[in-house]
Parts: sequence; structure tokens; C-alpha cells
Amino acid sequence: GLVPLGMDRDSLLWEFVHLASGTPGREIPQRDPATQRLIPTGDMGIVLVLLPAGTLAPLTVANLYGNGKTVRLGGRLEAFFFSKFEMTQGQWMRLTGSNPSFGHKEDNDLSLPVQNVDWFESEEVLRLAGLILPTELRWDYALRAGATTTWWTGNAEETIQAKENIGGPGNQVLPVGSKAANGFGLF
Repeated sequence: GLVPLGMDRDSLLWEFVHLASGTPGREIPQRDPATQRLIPTGDMGIVLVLLPAGTLAPLTVANLYGNGKTVRLGGRLEAFFFSKFEMTQGQWMRLTGSNPSFGHKEDNDLSLPVQNVDWFESEEVLRLAGLILPTELRWDYALRAGATTTWWTGNAEETIQAKENIGGPGNQVLPVGSKAANGFGLF
């Protein structure tokens, strides 16, 4: 159920769309004529990027999950698919028939990231769609995109806040793809 979209001109990685998660007839995102970047919509299917095989540099993570333990991540990974954008409310609705996001309305922007879902729900929905959640090692590799720093933007937490679609006090959640992409072209 994947259709090739072509190579991202910035990351030089191949992108594909998952048809079943898109609105029939509108599941393939268009490209901006000037930048050739994909234009995310609430109708598009999940866009997957084929990430290259590589090695995740070891990183010591203290207080992982707030339990006081220290974990050292690192290792070799084979090539794998990873979503270019957060899952949209539209994609979640097509896969589940409902929208659990906070304050959504029928006419709401379905290109906003889905909210108010947990790992177990997400795993089940993706499994039924023929997809899987990434392992912790794949997640870290994808998000750091080759950087050897804590975040792809640097070691200071402040460096990530202006680049990522982070909701919370004073931060409005924006449609997917609104902020900066990392070195793998992931938002």
C-alpha cells in the first residue's frame, strides 16, 4: 500500500505515501512548485521516509522516564521506514473513525497532529494499518538524524523549542510540517 513520491531534494532520501491512511483521491500530497517540498494536508496519507542504515552514536540518557536510571543508547540499524510528519487528526480519523484530539470540531484543521492518544492505542491502530511504531533505538536515530548531540539542533533544550511542533503553555500546536525538518527531512 505504499506509493513512491520521489526523493526529497534536501535530505536526498526517498519518500512514499501510505494510501490506506489518506482520503481516497487526495491521499498523495502535492509539492510546492518553488521549493519542491511536500505540502501537508489533512487528506494526505502517512508519508514514510526510507532512512538509511547507520550507526547510532552512543548517548547516555539520565533519568529516562523519570525513574532515575541511566541508559546508554547506541547501535547499528538496517534501513527502515519512518514517518516524515506527526500523524494528523485526519489520518487518525480515517484509520479509527474518531478524533480524540482536544477541542476538535468537525470543521477543524485535520492537518493538526492527533492528540490525546497513548502508546497502546497507537500501536494497535498502526498494526491494523500494516505499520508499526519505531523501537526506541530507531526513534532516537531518526530524530537525531546523524547528530551526535542530545537533539538534532544541539545539546541545549532551548535549541529544539523553536524547531519542533511542541504544544504546551504559550505554544500553539501547528499543522504538521510547520516547523523545521531535521537532516533526514523529518518534522
